[in-house]
Order: sequence, then C-alpha cells, then structure tokens
Amino acid sequence: MTLKSDVHKVSFEIADLRRGYFGYHKLTLARHPSETEQRLMLRLLAFALYASAELKFVGELCNQDEPELCEQALDGRYLFWAEFGLADERRIKRAVHRADKVVVFAYGGQDLAHWWDDMAGKCTRIDSLSVLAFDNPSLETLLPFVAKTMALAVNIDEDGSVRISNGQYDVVVVPRVLK
Repeated sequence: MTLKSDVHKVSFEIADLRRGYFGYHKLTLARHPSETEQRLMLRLLAFALYASAELKFVGELCNQDEPELCEQALDGRYLFWAEFGLADERRIKRAVHRADKVVVFAYGGQDLAHWWDDMAGKCTRIDSLSVLAFDNPSLETLLPFVAKTMALAVNIDEDGSVRISNGQYDVVVVPRVLK
C-alpha cells in the first residue's frame, strides 16, 4: 500500500528588496510522506527567494533527472535549477551542465558542516553555482506556519534576511551564503 502525499495550498505575497521583485503567487505543493515539514518549508523559502512568474515546482522528490524547483526558457533549457539537501557532486555537476544558474539549499545539522568541508573545493570553481545553508534551528522556527492552507507574507531585505509572517507568527530567517 502506498502512502499518500499531503497537499498544501500556499498563497504568497513576496516583496524582495534585493531584486526589486514584488509578486503574489498561489501554489499547490505535495509533501511526500518521507519529506519532513522542515524540508517543505525550505522549498517554500527557496521559492520566495527566487520567485518569478515562470518559477515552478516540477520534479519529484527522488527524480535524479530534473529539479524540484526550476525556471525554464521557452526552448526547454533550464534558467534556474534548485537542489535541496546535501547534494552529491554528480548531481550538482548534472545540474550545472543543464542550467544557467544552480542554487543548492543545504541543510542537515552536523552533517552540513562535513558535507561542506568535502564539497567546498569542488564547488568554488563553478561560477553558475550558489550554495545557501540553513541550520536546523532556523528551519524549526518555520514549523508553526505548516498547515494544509497557508497565507504567507515574505519580505526579503537587501542583506538577504527573510521575514515570514502569517498574521499570527513572524519569523526572520537568514540564509548563510557558503558560495
């Protein structure tokens, strides 16, 4: 018997002062039974940080051939590709060869430091790659927002800090830029 995914409906008001982007988005996301709520919220945070009219969730959790979050050109090539977690070198290289810009949204507690120690030298040579790190306490501050229906206001300051609010909770998350 297969477990069903949880479906979350999200409406976003995004004000990104870094990029001068202001938009409203409605999303429907499936959370696979093996996916944690922290990872779900990280995916939403990633969407907010790189929001555009063309940005979309497309891939599946375990699909190695396509991103979960991306922006594609009309010709099918990837303009933006997001990776989540502690991506291996092969997966990062595949993404970099297929997309103009790749961002790894890394998380994983103590494993994150070990992963970055191993990957830092390999990643510094790739110009089109960015790596943002999120510690577990930061992701845990987002858990009160998790609901089947979420209405979120997201403000991204010029320093990259992200303020998320739903009228009841107000949280600031600051991604750590590793590359």
